[in-house]
Amino acid sequence: MNNSCFSTDECIDDLTKNIWIHFNPEGTWTDDLIVCYTENWFSKSMEINLIDAPIHQEFSYVHHPELLGLSPFEAVFRMLREMMQKEFDDLQNIVNAGNAMNGDLELGYPFMTVNGILDGNEHECHTLLENLKIEMENLLGTLENIDGVKFPLENRTGPECRNLFDETAFVVYEAVVGKSYPQ
Repeated sequence: MNNSCFSTDECIDDLTKNIWIHFNPEGTWTDDLIVCYTENWFSKSMEINLIDAPIHQEFSYVHHPELLGLSPFEAVFRMLREMMQKEFDDLQNIVNAGNAMNGDLELGYPFMTVNGILDGNEHECHTLLENLKIEMENLLGTLENIDGVKFPLENRTGPECRNLFDETAFVVYEAVVGKSYPQ
């Protein structure tokens, strides 16, 4: 089959249909199916850089946090945590990307090395954590622009959001590095 015969929209539409067929929405959806469907949709949306990737919102926990008994913030940060843990599975790649971002954006953070982070170098560990937070902010910005996501922007500086943001950053750091952030 010659894929060049299809437009981007047709390919996206077919991708969405294939995912939907796989999950087979007939019957009762379990929490595991809701989680899997939502996180696969978001992961694929990020891979193909499509904010408008279609989703059946009624089966998405970021569109309907109540499906899993979560607050809107809990749902969003769960999504970020799960996605980042899956995507950032190679510390060397994260260090390289972080150093490149630090140079490109002239953030003034110290240069990171895998050994420095694993040895608990305070400055390098802090730089990695800050880079993870920047990535989280970018993902939050993406989520804010997706139609129907329950993300109360006006409360983003409130204590629930800030606490979940910080908790998520530390959980992702630990998953990436394989040990807790040095205290």
